[in-house]
Amino acid sequence: MKNLLVHLCNSSRTKSVVETAVKLASVAQARIRGVSILDTRTFFEKAAIESAAYAGVEATRMTLAHRRQMQSREEFLSVCRRSRVHCDVLDVRGDPIELLADEAKYNDLTIVSYGGNPHRHDVGLSAHELMELAQRGAHPLLVLRQKPRQLERVLLIYDGSNASSRSIRSFLSQHAAYLGSQYRLLCVGEAASPQSGAYRAMLQYCRSRMESLEVGCLPGSPVKTAAKYAQKWEADLLVLGVARTSSWWGSPFGQLGSDILQHTELTIYAYA
Repeated sequence: MKNLLVHLCNSSRTKSVVETAVKLASVAQARIRGVSILDTRTFFEKAAIESAAYAGVEATRMTLAHRRQMQSREEFLSVCRRSRVHCDVLDVRGDPIELLADEAKYNDLTIVSYGGNPHRHDVGLSAHELMELAQRGAHPLLVLRQKPRQLERVLLIYDGSNASSRSIRSFLSQHAAYLGSQYRLLCVGEAASPQSGAYRAMLQYCRSRMESLEVGCLPGSPVKTAAKYAQKWEADLLVLGVARTSSWWGSPFGQLGSDILQHTELTIYAYA
């Protein structure tokens, strides 16, 4: 892991997210790029059909958002300098999902935060937007929460799908050396049966990558129940797959990830 991408969304949230990202970059000896995006979606979508007064209000909102983005930028550079992490910042305007997905192609891991408010683009992306970003991305997505925490206990959620398999294999081969110290494989749905080929194959792969691995089974759909299981096990990080099209995970894609983001404070590692 040599290159990390961090979305800088708002000065009130940046510090805790950046500190966690910089700590990860320090351990991995990776270069980190911050991307500051002024979200212009609302302005360009509505300014042409609304009144001049509306356009003026939107212009003021964007000016204030730009000011907050500059604060986030300076906070990011300050934390990186103190930690002696190699960094740079990209300042752009447009659709955050499209811009992040494009920039993520050149980085090993994209780090973002969950805003928690679907009506305010300046505090981070919504749960649905984050799942869409994971679905578009060529590399994994790490969704951090506002409060920094040690990402020690990792729950690997496997349902037998290609998406969940890719996510777990990506995490174990590239990021387990830097994230987590205690791991549990949670097999759900059809993969929860110890007699199934999917269960045996994934268990064999995981144990070939790490000697100490706990195993759990959760029959049925993991939506709702997986979050409760993770909280009971006191997981710090969930590794899950996001289907590129509607599938077993539910419709729309990313239903499990969205549910976990909206109803828990758990950090997510997602890959499509």
